[in-house]
Amino acid sequence: MFRGQDTIAAALGDVNGLLAGLDRLIAQKRDLKRTAMQPLLTTKTQLPGFRGEWEVADIRSGGTPTTTEERHWHGDVPGFPPTDITAINGHKHLGETTRMMTQQGLNVGSAEMIPADSIRMTSRATMGACTINSIPVSPRQGFKNFVPFAETDADLTALEQRWEKTRALKHGMMQELMTGWTPLV
Repeated sequence: MFRGQDTIAAALGDVNGLLAGLDRLIAQKRDLKRTAMQPLLTTKTQLPGFRGEWEVADIRSGGTPTTTEERHWHGDVPGFPPTDITAINGHKHLGETTRMMTQQGLNVGSAEMIPADSIRMTSRATMGACTINSIPVSPRQGFKNFVPFAETDADLTALEQRWEKTRALKHGMMQELMTGWTPLV
């Protein structure tokens, strides 16, 4: 390997190390949040001095763009049809989908992105099946989505945004360095 290639590999290795560290922090934050919220959401624990109803999430419905419009499908936006939940056989976390939408499909009708760690429940056939999406998704019709209020997720959101920025930085570095447009030495 040439000296320049070693330098490029080391720089990209450093960014990969940063991304791996952020992955670990994000996983720890999610686990901590899940552990803390579980007793509250199952009403096994009540907050001291708290009385009355309390709201922890925004409830949103899903939306499906026209399925006959090919330009709305086969893109890179996770679409998550209800059959994805029934196919995971009772597991609680869903991170993959059988149906991807395009950005154009997301922008039409009532489709919207639901953040990671939201609770999704089917409201049509196989009513009441629940899962937690481990990635941001655009749920289709047939879902009620319980999106935790932002105050509970500020640290996690900040880490996820930092991860995305670091990934974009790495992508930009790779383009610049591999084409030789920006030398490191």
